[in-house]
Amino acid sequence: MLNEVVAKASEFWARVRQGSEADCWPWQAGFDADGYGSFQFRDLSGKKAIRRAHRVAFMLHHNRELSDDVVLRHSCDSRACCNPRHTLEGSHNDNVQDRVTKGRSAIGTQNGRAELTEMEVTVIRNRLASGESMSSIAKAFHVDRKTVPAIRDRRTWKHLP
Repeated sequence: MLNEVVAKASEFWARVRQGSEADCWPWQAGFDADGYGSFQFRDLSGKKAIRRAHRVAFMLHHNRELSDDVVLRHSCDSRACCNPRHTLEGSHNDNVQDRVTKGRSAIGTQNGRAELTEMEVTVIRNRLASGESMSSIAKAFHVDRKTVPAIRDRRTWKHLP
């Protein structure tokens, strides 16, 4: 794959607005559903190949392939950025840890699967502190019975005091 990418280097870089080494270099063409730049080209067999732009930039800059299990983390947090100096190799777990450390995780009601609000969780904790049973609290808030002990034990909603 590296040879095909190298052969298309000038076509690729024409779609990147380059600046100084410290600047983000935004991708100027199409994006995938996750918001990353998307570079399309033909491989040696003539089949259409699609790669994320920041990965192509990294491969061109370092002149080496990237295996599919390598995650490139953006130090600038810009998915459109193709500056290879803004990407760090890592694992999926490294990427998740970056997200948590930088406060970009969907917590509380920002999480699309949240069934409760921050206020309801606070009320649940107060009711637990006053001795109310977990089953009656679960019924009152229309949640699964396992939800209340998870809140009590701070396995969920840990960001709330």
